[in-house]
Amino acid sequence: MEHILVIPAAVIGVAVIVLGAALGVLYLSGSPVLSLHPPSNLAPLEAPVLYAVGDFLQSDDGTQVVIVTGYNADRDSCSFQPVVVNPATGTLRILEMTSTMPCQEFRVRYPERYL
Repeated sequence: MEHILVIPAAVIGVAVIVLGAALGVLYLSGSPVLSLHPPSNLAPLEAPVLYAVGDFLQSDDGTQVVIVTGYNADRDSCSFQPVVVNPATGTLRILEMTSTMPCQEFRVRYPERYL
């Protein structure tokens, strides 16, 4: 009869330890609320570039489409990923490789938004 109370006490002790660890992780990970400000490596909509992050742009000769992924104000460079567009089905596929280019050159090479 003495051992019957030991097992629930052990289970309660383990539960308290697990709960404490979970609360500690939540506390250390910070608030789960999303920030209203974009990360510093992404361009806000009012950035001094013509395009915002997420814009699809077409090259001047119409052969390439890219998506803007970031803007670095310190280096005045834009990052982007190539996109394969299938006009017949209206689908697009974003390729994995990311490139960077000076913003001035980027504006010349990709002057138009792709609609």
